[in-house]
Amino acid sequence: MSDPWDLPQPDLFSYSSVNQIAYDWAGGNWYFLDDSKEVIFLCQERKNHAKLMCLSIVSVRLSKPRGIALDPSEGYMFFTEWGTAPPKLERALLDGTERTDIVSKNIVYPYGVAVDHPNRHVYWVDTYLDYIERCDYDGNNRKTVVRGAPVENLYGLAVFQNKLFVTSWRENAILAMNKFAPNNHSTVLGSLARPFAMHVFHRQRQPLHSKLYTHDPDSDAADKHPCQSLDPCHHFCVPSKLSPYYRCVCQTGYVVSDQRIGRCSLVQPKDFLIFGQNKPGMIRGVGMQFAAPSKSDEEDEADPHSSEVMIPIPGLSRPTTLDFHFQQSYVYFSDSQTYKIQRAKILGDSVVTEDFITEGLNKVEGLAVDWVGENLYWSDEGLQAIY
Repeated sequence: MSDPWDLPQPDLFSYSSVNQIAYDWAGGNWYFLDDSKEVIFLCQERKNHAKLMCLSIVSVRLSKPRGIALDPSEGYMFFTEWGTAPPKLERALLDGTERTDIVSKNIVYPYGVAVDHPNRHVYWVDTYLDYIERCDYDGNNRKTVVRGAPVENLYGLAVFQNKLFVTSWRENAILAMNKFAPNNHSTVLGSLARPFAMHVFHRQRQPLHSKLYTHDPDSDAADKHPCQSLDPCHHFCVPSKLSPYYRCVCQTGYVVSDQRIGRCSLVQPKDFLIFGQNKPGMIRGVGMQFAAPSKSDEEDEADPHSSEVMIPIPGLSRPTTLDFHFQQSYVYFSDSQTYKIQRAKILGDSVVTEDFITEGLNKVEGLAVDWVGENLYWSDEGLQAIY
C-alpha cells in the first residue's frame, strides 16, 4: 500500500464519470460503473497495451446504477439501480450475462451494496427507507437488519465478520455496528465531509477456493485462480463457478475462434447495422441475423456484445448522424456536442478517429457519402444550408 501506481486510461471511456469501482481479485479484472452513461464496463490490463482494454458488458435496461459488489468464487456480480425504471438489486454473471432481479419490491433508493462471502449474503442500504437489508444470492431469506436511526442517509457499506461498516451523510461519519445487534453502534471516524465509498482491507475479503483449482498445494498456482496461473484467454478471462472455473470473453468485434486456447479472432461481417448512441456515446455495429422473439431473447438483450461485429467508435457525446464508405471502410459522423465532422476506419484490429472537417460548421444534422464521385454532403441546421 506504500507503493502507489496509476491505473492506465481505459480505451472506451473516461474516468471522469465513473462513480463506482470493483476489483475481481481472481481474474485480475476491473469493473467500472458509470451512472451518467448508465453502463458497466469490464476492463483488464494487458501486456503491450498502453490503455486498459475494456468491454461494455451491461448497457441496456440499466437506469442509474449506484453500487456494485463481486463474488468471483461464485462468478457473480451484484449491482443496485434506481432512476426512471423501477429500483432493484440485480445479479449477473461476471461477463454481464444471465441478469436476474433478486430484489424488486419494497426498495426505493438503494445505494451501497456489499457481499458476505462465507454466508453467501448480499447487504444493501436504502437511503430513502433508511434501512439496511440482506438476502441470499437468489433473493430469498430477505431480512431487515436495522432501520431508522442510526442508519439515516447512508451511502457506502462494508461487511467483515460480524461487523457492518457504513458511511453516513447524516452524521458525516463512518459507523460500525454488529450484524446481530445493529442498534448498538459506534463511530469509527467522524467530522467527515460527505463520506462515500469504503472497504475493509483484509485477506478474508478476497477469498479464493484454491483447493478447487489445483491438486498440488505446494505448486506456485496453489493460491491463484486459473485466470492468473494459466492465463488461458486471449482477451478477458472471467471467473466462473463451474469447471474449468473460467470463461474466455473477447473484446467487441472479436469472437472466440478456438475454445481450447481461448483465441479471439476479428469478425469479418458481410453486412451489419451501424448506429450511434449517447449512453455511452459511441458508434456500434451489430449483426443482422434476426430470429423470432422468445423468452431467451430477454437474456440475449443482457449480452449485447455477443451480436456486435465491429470494434466500437468510442469517446463521443451524441453522434446524431453518420454514413459510411464501403470500399474504404470509413464511417463519417458528426457529434452534436462538437462543431466538426469526423471519420474512423473500421473492421480492423483497432479504431482511429480523425477530424475530417473542423471549420464552417454549426449544427450538422444530416450527412451522406457519395461513394461514386467521392464526395461528402451534409445539412447544417444552424446555418440553414446543405453543402
